[in-house]
Amino acid sequence: MENVPTVAEAATEEWSSIVQVPAPDASFDDIVEFSHTYDAYGVHGSLERISMIADDVWNARQRGALADCELDHLRAALFMTQSGWHLDGDVFDAAAHLGYEWELVNAIHEISGGVVRDFRPILL
Repeated sequence: MENVPTVAEAATEEWSSIVQVPAPDASFDDIVEFSHTYDAYGVHGSLERISMIADDVWNARQRGALADCELDHLRAALFMTQSGWHLDGDVFDAAAHLGYEWELVNAIHEISGGVVRDFRPILL
């Protein structure tokens, strides 16, 4: 049987540019910009799958175990959290929400060494 690449592997081959992960003291604008460098739908396939991943990451955070999460999962959680700002508007507690995003970005920075692949959606 032929070795078929996973979605993430295929995306890696197609989207090969590198982006810097924001520093721990990043501004909100830097976090927003960085969150747009990951197409969770393209990598994970569905809102249901992304939501499950985001829940797993949230639960890891509650246990103090963000550093144990996979890099793709952290980025998917950031994507989902940023999407929540746009979908739910003022329903979120903005300070707590932003604090969680900073935690995600800091974990991504720590795990990745400060650089990740740009999985920005390709718009035709």
